[in-house]
Amino acid sequence: MAKYGMSMCVLGMSHELADRHIGVNALWPRTGVATAALNFIMTGSKDHNSLGSLTNSRTDEIMADAAWEIITSDSVTCTGNFFIDDELVKDKVATLEKYSVLPGEKLYYDFFVGEEDEKELVRLKQIEEQVQANLPKLEAQVQRELLQSRL
Repeated sequence: MAKYGMSMCVLGMSHELADRHIGVNALWPRTGVATAALNFIMTGSKDHNSLGSLTNSRTDEIMADAAWEIITSDSVTCTGNFFIDDELVKDKVATLEKYSVLPGEKLYYDFFVGEEDEKELVRLKQIEEQVQANLPKLEAQVQRELLQSRL
């Protein structure tokens, strides 16, 4: 699923499930994450122990730690968010180098979340606010249409 599609799902589902106290959020990596799948795509190698081509990435441990921060949050107040992995864990560790495949190497930014992500996150937050503001109107319109179709 593309990140735009995931964003729309997060916004819709977080609103839909709020009354059940179920939090729905998105978690994106800021940099490449060294996984066996990405290594295979980059090198064609099925050797899970060789991450040589991914030395400019972070380990998957950062995603696990970031997900843990979300999962252990209050689902009533923590919903409808778009999180970046290192933003969630930066205050929990002495240094983010802990997550580097090869500490000291320049990290490659994720394809969709780059150095300009702050501007994009502001834009996404504005879209989220617009969608949240329009959801009650949309729900009312859908309910009216449903009632009219039943008459």
